Amino acid sequence: ATIDGVATITATEESLEDIVNSLDVDLVVVAISDSKDASRFYPVLRRVRLGGVEVLDALTAMEAYSGRVLLDMVDDRWLTQASMLPSLAVVARFKRMFDIVAAMLGAAIGIPLGLLVMLAIKLSAPLSPVFYSQKRVGQFGKVFRMYKFRTMVVGAEDDVGPVWATDHDVRVTRLGRVLRKFRLDEIPQVVNIMDGDMSVVGPRPERPELVLELEKQIPYYRERENIPPGLTGWAQVQYPYTDNVLDTARKLEFDLYYLKHLSLKLDLQIILRTLRIVLLGKERLIFDKGSIAAS
Repeated sequence: ATIDGVATITATEESLEDIVNSLDVDLVVVAISDSKDASRFYPVLRRVRLGGVEVLDALTAMEAYSGRVLLDMVDDRWLTQASMLPSLAVVARFKRMFDIVAAMLGAAIGIPLGLLVMLAIKLSAPLSPVFYSQKRVGQFGKVFRMYKFRTMVVGAEDDVGPVWATDHDVRVTRLGRVLRKFRLDEIPQVVNIMDGDMSVVGPRPERPELVLELEKQIPYYRERENIPPGLTGWAQVQYPYTDNVLDTARKLEFDLYYLKHLSLKLDLQIILRTLRIVLLGKERLIFDKGSIAAS
């Protein structure tokens, strides 16, 4: 049988090795829901693996091929094991040093560009403020004030309160749409990075009011707060704006992947993807309920 074009087989511990050898496969993804049944397969899976066939469990396969971690397959044990990887402590030290250097370089480029953005905002609305600040939740739940160039009309949330921003938000000004498309509204967050409230790369910080609601509806939502929030992130270059709980949960799956695979190499990949967006505009994302890709 096949599932989404992938060949699947049902086997016992006695027949699995013969089936794998007869089909001459290179990769076996193990999908066993009952942990008691799984233990019976361990000896043969070890033989298969040492025989040269790659063996992955379903969650690891999902991580490798989709760049995200399915929430339905995550538990406290997985989260604890992911956080205990020895490389994470080393990366965390170098990450702050990298942030400072990157923020200084970003400021050298961003200040002249930021002055042009400030002038454009003032010319479009002389009596309105240029900057906008908002409370956001940072690492370990610390609330800080995040800075941006104003892209919405003044008082956009005075009547409705905190709500999700969307791709076609009517509260966004015409100039604001251009700034958001090329992420120029984020330039002032260099100050947040220098202050240590944010990193160059990490999960995007959310507003306290929305966090309180999302943690009630999405399991492990606050796990994303265990590392500093970022100017850009793995979820941001993989998934578009979210304006509902379902899409926010999907974004969390990318954030959890980033938490586990945190590295300067991954950070560099995310930064390069972000620069592509800044230079060319937002990438066109093609996604469905099971997969996502950028083109």
